[in-house]
Amino acid sequence: MVRYVSAQGVGLALLGIVSIQSGQALAKIAFPLAGPLPIAALRFGLGAMILLLLWRPRLPTHRPTQLAIIALGTSLAGLNVFIYLAFARLPLGLATTLQFLGPLAISLSGSRRRLHAVWALLSALGVMVVVGDPTGSISATGVAFALISAVCMGAYILLSAEVGARTRGGTGLALATAWAALLTIPLGIGADPAALTHGPVLAAGLAVAILSTVLANSFELHALRKLPASVFAVLVSLEPAIAALAGLVLLSEHLTVWQWFAIGCIVTASIGATRTHNRTPGSLR
Repeated sequence: MVRYVSAQGVGLALLGIVSIQSGQALAKIAFPLAGPLPIAALRFGLGAMILLLLWRPRLPTHRPTQLAIIALGTSLAGLNVFIYLAFARLPLGLATTLQFLGPLAISLSGSRRRLHAVWALLSALGVMVVVGDPTGSISATGVAFALISAVCMGAYILLSAEVGARTRGGTGLALATAWAALLTIPLGIGADPAALTHGPVLAAGLAVAILSTVLANSFELHALRKLPASVFAVLVSLEPAIAALAGLVLLSEHLTVWQWFAIGCIVTASIGATRTHNRTPGSLR
């Protein structure tokens, strides 16, 4: 039983969440300049450069470790590319909420407890409310992209545990981010080659890389050293709600009552699942 929770650890975890969602909002603000794919490419390209300079990782010689890093980088690229494509069609908070179905599914997988069935039904209710939005304003394509991102996020969580066990500190994340850059830069060039050399777009990409990749991961790594995994997981479960607030404050995205209800359902299910399960989802992205 945890009797004391580090206030500093909680603060670092919340800073990480605010940092990543501020970066997501900034990325969406920059979409009119270049589109989702060039911004994703710049986030990973510039973020990888910074992380490689910070950690100076050595390339692993062990084949299974190499494959694990490649798989992690591929899932990292997928979860961010598809969520950016979803952001272009959905409000920030709604897309992030659907993305968190990936971690929620992992928390619920393999469990036979009746209480977990409640969390699963609650999350399903949230999805049905989103898909059956009576206003008819929800993009089906955006929902599909967000759900694909959720699958990639689930894979990322499982793979990050594997890579974390095989590497030290942030070296695995730095190498995985570099691989994600190799995958996304061609997509960015294909979508708009001129955008990647445009000053304002480069500036936006650098800001997104610092907020969503460098600062967010640094805050979360330090928070994990000060908090029990169960407490960290509960804090991370609040991310969809914080994303919705970031969308409201930074993007003026006003959600309907039904959309807030859907977010509440999935956030509640996520908190409940992580508090009643030994496996806790990670967040380092």
